[in-house]
Amino acid sequence: MYLLNLDGNLTAVHTPLPLVDIYQDKGNNRLLGKQLKDTIPTIVLLNLDNQQFQSLYFEDADKALMTKSDALFIIEDKAIYNVIDAERHEIKSISNIKTDALFTYQE
Repeated sequence: MYLLNLDGNLTAVHTPLPLVDIYQDKGNNRLLGKQLKDTIPTIVLLNLDNQQFQSLYFEDADKALMTKSDALFIIEDKAIYNVIDAERHEIKSISNIKTDALFTYQE
């Protein structure tokens, strides 16, 4: 995998395992993605400055989004969850909203 910056610089990005999906991270020069290790999906965060990985969620998710303030949200089974300390938590105020679309995010 390669990172192409807006200034035209191309940088190789090394991952311990192949990424099977890439999600949205709103800033901080990071990449949010999904890896499979022994068929177990894991949501991971890659720091593009030092290429260090951090595992955030050890289950499958259809979509994921990391905000600038480091809040992780996932869509799983058409429901939106907040992930805190690698555990998903239902957002009760929007529990009746179902979606399978990409996130839209605005600060």
